[in-house]
Amino acid sequence: MSLLTNLQNHGSGVALVGNSPTTFKEIVEGALILRKTHSHYEGAAVGIRYTNLKDFIVALCAFDTFCASLYLLPENGLLPEHAFNASSITLWPDDIHVDVFNQGRDSSNANTYWFIATSGTTSTPKWIEHSFEKLIGNVKISESMSSLCWGLLYQPFRFAGLQVLLQSLISGASLLDASVGNVNDKVMLLNLHQASAVSATPGLWRQMMMSHDFKKLRLSHVTLGGEVVDQALLNALSVVFPNAKIRHIYASTEAGVGFVVSDKKAGFPAEWLNNDTLSATMFIDEQQHLWIKSPFASQAMCDESDFPEYIDTQDVVEVVSDRVFFLGRANGTINVGGNKVHPERVEQIILSVHGVQSARVYGRRNGVLGQLVHADVILNQPDTSLQLKKEIIENCKLKLERYEVPVTIKFVDSLEVTSAGKVKRETDYG
Repeated sequence: MSLLTNLQNHGSGVALVGNSPTTFKEIVEGALILRKTHSHYEGAAVGIRYTNLKDFIVALCAFDTFCASLYLLPENGLLPEHAFNASSITLWPDDIHVDVFNQGRDSSNANTYWFIATSGTTSTPKWIEHSFEKLIGNVKISESMSSLCWGLLYQPFRFAGLQVLLQSLISGASLLDASVGNVNDKVMLLNLHQASAVSATPGLWRQMMMSHDFKKLRLSHVTLGGEVVDQALLNALSVVFPNAKIRHIYASTEAGVGFVVSDKKAGFPAEWLNNDTLSATMFIDEQQHLWIKSPFASQAMCDESDFPEYIDTQDVVEVVSDRVFFLGRANGTINVGGNKVHPERVEQIILSVHGVQSARVYGRRNGVLGQLVHADVILNQPDTSLQLKKEIIENCKLKLERYEVPVTIKFVDSLEVTSAGKVKRETDYG
């Protein structure tokens, strides 16, 4: 079933809320007109350049099952500097035909392949191929889900944003574009249009919690993903939204949606490892990397794996008692005299101190040890900085190795986040 067919089943319900409400019927009509106008796109590889949410959705509906492949491009429409899996690509809405080097197989097929670019923060961006069926494999459909209003905080042409978009469209729910503007603007929009479901990174959730209007939100569905989820944040969200379904989702552009944790605890149950009865199976290798086999993963990525059907997530984990906890990214460590420090692990220790709102841990060059650990911290009450600085240092010394303890703790008013909503480090990674 295509995206267009799904939307046709929703009748005249409201698809997009905001300054210009749009119904599902209007999107379907626009998609049919667009398909007819661009009949020469049939069977071609098309790059959809993002301009605005409504036109983006209309284009997805029009070209899914009509074109051989869809490449979801950012606002500037720039193509990552690497080969596509096609010999040529047509850019919409400019209707420009571009010849590209064919490195992969021909994507011509009765079904449409959707290509989503990785962020490229750790290496050259890659196009990851997905089928529409895999992209919507984790979508929940029910009467209660159709009544939601999703607040879109991610860029819709990235994997996380596309998941929110498709969950909304396929289930017949409404969608609010809150992906632009500062944090206060986002919270204001969510309140103004009565958003009931929001998905965001832990870093973005912490930023929103600093807004005066955050506690006015009436959310029934709270979703976290994209970064390590700590217990302090889960506890804080549970207090603000006591009746909400709070979930953290493990997903990536390559692996698709891996698994969902809904018990309001950090990490995930150790019994999920090496468990063939689950939809996604996982194991930990000798380097403590988590490997995952998911029915929603990109098949092309699975084919490149050293273990058939499994993908190396590059996430380092540890098993503590009956729980598996994420330490951080394998390629995001700070090298202190040959010792590897995971900034996310240090952040979780800092965030466990009562009164700390948010934290960013990063490495800076040092002539003797290579790098040293530093931390920027936001407090709930700035006037408690002297007392909390001592508590933070003592907590770090108690729970971390000496080389992991930050040499400086700087109190700041805000932390910069990437376009993906993740905390930005001096050496950022995806």
